[in-house]
Amino acid sequence: MRSILASLLVFLGFLRWHDTRWPRGWDFLGWMAICGLVSICLTMPVARGENEWPNWRGPYGNGTNPSAKPPISWTADSNVAWKVPLPGAGSSTPIVWNNQVIVLAAQEDSQDTSSVIDAETLMVRSDSHMILRFDKSANFNAAPAESANDRYLAEQKLTRAKKRYRFSVLSFDLESGNKLWETEVIRQLPHEPCHATNNFASASPVTDGKHIYAFFGSRGIFCLDMQGKLRWHYSQGRMQTLGSFGEGASPALFEDYLIFPWDHEGGSCLVALNAKNGYVRWKVARQERTNWATPIVVNHNGTKQIVVNGRTVRSYKLETGELIWSCPGQTEQAIPTPVVSQGRVFVTSGLRGWACFAISLDAVGPVPENSEFVHWSLKKQTPYVPSPCCYEGCLYLFNENSRTISVVKEDDGEANVPPKRLPELGEVYASPGAANGMLFVTDRSGKTLVLDAKTLELISENTLDETVDASLVFVGERILARSSNHLFCLKSE
Repeated sequence: MRSILASLLVFLGFLRWHDTRWPRGWDFLGWMAICGLVSICLTMPVARGENEWPNWRGPYGNGTNPSAKPPISWTADSNVAWKVPLPGAGSSTPIVWNNQVIVLAAQEDSQDTSSVIDAETLMVRSDSHMILRFDKSANFNAAPAESANDRYLAEQKLTRAKKRYRFSVLSFDLESGNKLWETEVIRQLPHEPCHATNNFASASPVTDGKHIYAFFGSRGIFCLDMQGKLRWHYSQGRMQTLGSFGEGASPALFEDYLIFPWDHEGGSCLVALNAKNGYVRWKVARQERTNWATPIVVNHNGTKQIVVNGRTVRSYKLETGELIWSCPGQTEQAIPTPVVSQGRVFVTSGLRGWACFAISLDAVGPVPENSEFVHWSLKKQTPYVPSPCCYEGCLYLFNENSRTISVVKEDDGEANVPPKRLPELGEVYASPGAANGMLFVTDRSGKTLVLDAKTLELISENTLDETVDASLVFVGERILARSSNHLFCLKSE
């Protein structure tokens, strides 16, 4: 629309310059009216399509899609528009662009008998259409980590891969569920185990509608076009996660900057790539240990900030990686992704403690908890794994240990309604989402409670009878749900 209006403005200018029969009454007032109208239209925000969910937290980065009208009831057999099997494990949330649903998967190669990992493994999918880039300091030839013995693995519920895995990106048609394409981007034996509730495809992809960026952690980040053809691949090396629990943070995309966190036990950093070619724009060290939090990027009053969760929340300048502000006070091993609304960023964590801060995006320098830039904070019932949901002026926080949903006002952190326990739910990894006045909370058994977003009154209880760790996706009149074995498209009949 904007390009059409701009073309119209140029065309009218051409007529005015060449056409002597232009009405005199238009010479000034008419011309200024046209320019004003077109200028207003050009500066209006671009409406997001109802079939867009370009990253794991949706078009607004907060788990909501205001234009969606999803179903409120379903089972594994009813109100299912389509259901397709997925090759291998994955807890990454699907993304949607127009008619394509993109999902990642990691499948053990049952035919593989090799236990050798070398540089050739990284280039198994290289061809004339793909460029390989990697951190020159990375050690690809190191032997698999020996820090965890068999007894430790059993005690910590860890699973070590014994065969190579096929790491794949898949595209399905939104309307029919037909597979459009599948691209195996790499085949590799993971060097570390992962927790029994984690897997090797837990990060979610991101897209700008021109390219798809799939992050498989220590396997690297892969750029594909919308037809599934590999364009480039960058590898940062190997992570050493705390306790060998595995990897999980997703990348963030803003303009042509592709940002991913590298918080682990072996020297943490934040990396920004040129999304067009995979070249490193900048890399900054971080004083953090293992975290699983995805960054969020926001343009606030002309300053483009990358906000990353951790024991210390930090904001970086998009163009250079320069630190803008930092605020300590979160718990260890941060997982939730921050959300942004009304000039504030809401950051939360909940392992061995509770913390939720509303931090002004005007902040600069060190920001202690009692700073004027911290508008409010909470020290109870904050989530450890699920990210918060920001919807219609309220922040929704689900504490999975007590199965309690809290709703607080964005402005002051005061409770909008009393916290509500949801004893019907089991363990929860998926983040809550909201659409059409309803809140959706899904547990690991595949059970979803649909609640009234204002009152938290229960509307319906639904189940898919399969493990669900990925968050729900709301597009149009559909919900996309990724389980351990299938991709579901839910729609009222």
